[in-house]
Amino acid sequence: MKLHTKNNRSNFEIFDLDVISDEPDKIVVKTQEFWNLVFVVENSDEEYLVNELNTQIYFIKNINNTWKIWDNYNPNSRLVNNVIAKKRLPF
Repeated sequence: MKLHTKNNRSNFEIFDLDVISDEPDKIVVKTQEFWNLVFVVENSDEEYLVNELNTQIYFIKNINNTWKIWDNYNPNSRLVNNVIAKKRLPF
């Protein structure tokens, strides 16, 4: 399965951002995001849609004088994975 990206079919919107921690070399932010994702099964016409409100926590570090996302955490990852798995059931 792969993410469908042609014609902006898969996208996400960040609509809320809170700074949790702000240090000289590290920032932690929490976001609320809406995911509109389309997964397609390669070599078939099967598509699976994921439209979910999601929370993300990003750990951003200053590495060699460049701010980069160093890590992220999705507290809803199990929920999102279950949504995808349920959409694959042949009901």
